[in-house]
Amino acid sequence: MEQAEAQKDVTRCQAAILREVDALNTFTGDWSNWDDTYDFAQGKMPDYVERNFTDELYTGSNLDLVLIYDLKGNRLAGSIYHPEAEEFIQLGRFPEKMAEDDVLLHASDAMEGQKGIIQTSMGPMMIASRPVLTNEVKGPAVGSLMMGRFLNAARTNRLSAQTAVSLTVWNLQSGAMPQEKLDIAAELLSDDAVRIHVASDDHLDGYKALRDLKGDPLLLMRAELPRDISKRGHSVVLFANAVAIGGSAVMLIALLGLLRGTVVHPILRIAEETATIEKSGDLSKRIGLRRKDELGQLSQQFNSLLATIEENSAHLTTTNHLLEAEIQQREEIDQALRKANEQLEALASTDELTGLANRRSLMSLLKHDFERGRRDGTPLSLAIIDVDNLKQLNDELGHVFGDTALRAVALAMTEAARASDILARYAGDEYVLLMPNTNSEHAVKAANRLRQAVNELDLGTDAHGIKTTVSIGVHTAVPSADDSAEALLRLADKALYQAKQTRNTVCVYRDETP
Repeated sequence: MEQAEAQKDVTRCQAAILREVDALNTFTGDWSNWDDTYDFAQGKMPDYVERNFTDELYTGSNLDLVLIYDLKGNRLAGSIYHPEAEEFIQLGRFPEKMAEDDVLLHASDAMEGQKGIIQTSMGPMMIASRPVLTNEVKGPAVGSLMMGRFLNAARTNRLSAQTAVSLTVWNLQSGAMPQEKLDIAAELLSDDAVRIHVASDDHLDGYKALRDLKGDPLLLMRAELPRDISKRGHSVVLFANAVAIGGSAVMLIALLGLLRGTVVHPILRIAEETATIEKSGDLSKRIGLRRKDELGQLSQQFNSLLATIEENSAHLTTTNHLLEAEIQQREEIDQALRKANEQLEALASTDELTGLANRRSLMSLLKHDFERGRRDGTPLSLAIIDVDNLKQLNDELGHVFGDTALRAVALAMTEAARASDILARYAGDEYVLLMPNTNSEHAVKAANRLRQAVNELDLGTDAHGIKTTVSIGVHTAVPSADDSAEALLRLADKALYQAKQTRNTVCVYRDETP
């Protein structure tokens, strides 16, 4: 049981680090897929850095690195922040001129980019690099935007608190690793396994090695698990053995005394009273034979044995209660761990900026509802929502205020949406409303409720009078074997294109094929 728990603890710690990297990659995509960044990388927006690369970008977003490079590896903007010293620094890994074949400058997948952990002179860093594209995630790419966070002691302690595991991380590339830890890492990297080591009678150690972005060994993790179950079990077993041995010794002495006796009646009386006590189970009773010879001594020894057994029985009962309480405490800890896992799973499916379901979660739910609609023959409606004037907000007030507007729009639409519908952030300034078992008429009504809620939204005096509205494209279909979930999205996007012509309106896709 303890080794299985150690396996889970190590795997959960590894998953927590990878989720941190995924969240960083998603946030990087929000900035790289932005028209302002795209224009800046082409030299068209000279005030981009002044308006967006403020100190708040690093401290408020918990970032240590934000850099933009062009396709030839020239640094266009950005800095590296030292969180402990609270000052900006230089790192040799990110020079003013980066090699054109550097892996961070080339991402084969625009949505996933390059992400992972790298070694720097300041220690390991979680890094994400995405190609600079337009709001519609279109190219060609004109550079790469990188964001990073040092995997320092503070972040390691936060991961340890999130997973409820005592976590230690060693840097295999630091040059100061003990040979013992290097041997463990070499063994683990041979098959990417988890190794469980019995460190002492008090705890187990679980080890797992992680590779860097190039596939080279970088980190060695260790999770400690207290051996409370074994410790309590050993104590109970030792106590039970002691009671059994002591009882056997007393019984042997009593039997030797009986062999010395020569009077049958007293022996039968002792046996009869002993049998009565055994049947009743009342250990407080005593044998009433009072003699000064061997039989009297035997009677006293039986009474002393009964007293010892009564005392040990009470002690064993107390120990059993303590063990039951320990087991109950362990079950409560397991329940807390399960709850922590559920929270971590929720973070993996949630958009970091708005708190809504993210694109990955949306596509999973869409495919599930699509298959259910095809099986049951029920309609499935989908609306794609685009914030009309987000670019104006970003251009005039900056990207930070634009993020505030995206969160406000998401909250307003969430409050206006039906309980049965699912609202998710699709990409950039686009949201998707998934409406299972909903026909076209009710889908349009639901979409209009969201449009009206945003239309009534007031962003305050900081918005400088800029009105926030949304345009919505709706498509409804009864899924069939000839359809696909992706086709439903494309048709709703066509309806959105029609809605964007007038803005602040809802359009339904109409098939104009003759």
